[in-house]
Amino acid sequence: KYTTVFAGSRKNDLNPHEPMTSESLESLQKEVDRLYEMFLQLIARNRGLSIEKIRSTEAGLYFGEKAVEIGLADGMTILSSINKNRSITMNEQTTNDLETDNLTKYRTEVLELIRLCNLSRMPEKIGEFIEQGVSVEQAREVLMELLAERTKKTEIISTIPQNSGEELMMQVAKSRRHLKYITKGEKQNEYYNRTK
Repeated sequence: KYTTVFAGSRKNDLNPHEPMTSESLESLQKEVDRLYEMFLQLIARNRGLSIEKIRSTEAGLYFGEKAVEIGLADGMTILSSINKNRSITMNEQTTNDLETDNLTKYRTEVLELIRLCNLSRMPEKIGEFIEQGVSVEQAREVLMELLAERTKKTEIISTIPQNSGEELMMQVAKSRRHLKYITKGEKQNEYYNRTK
């Protein structure tokens, strides 16, 4: 037997160890219906079919020729021919798309991203930037913001005095002496300006 401890009246909905309430069943059904509508729209768009045509399948399973017949598949083949065709297509496409100039430019950008991340002591960002296609300028801005945040944290921590009480008193005395000279100098300037 399980005892669930929770806060919030809906938190324990759909607990597999307790009977389902009518409210939790209704909530779950609404979510399933919402996701089903999204799925219908996605399939209809990607297969070039109407939502009604997809809905009429009643979420059934269709295999082979039947899937092709109703428009859920383009055709049938065997796995080895798919892999063979894919490798040929990829080699041709790779050769066509990645000209020498583009490859050199891309390599230069990647090297610059690596350099920036290493200089910023954030090498963990390299993969993220490359994967997301972040430009060098965008990466520079992101790294500067992260460094600024890191510096603020460091400044906050470093403003706590770590000197002994005696050293601290000497620093305070020296800083006040400096202020005294500034104040005295300002008064002399003020007197000089009045007598002009």
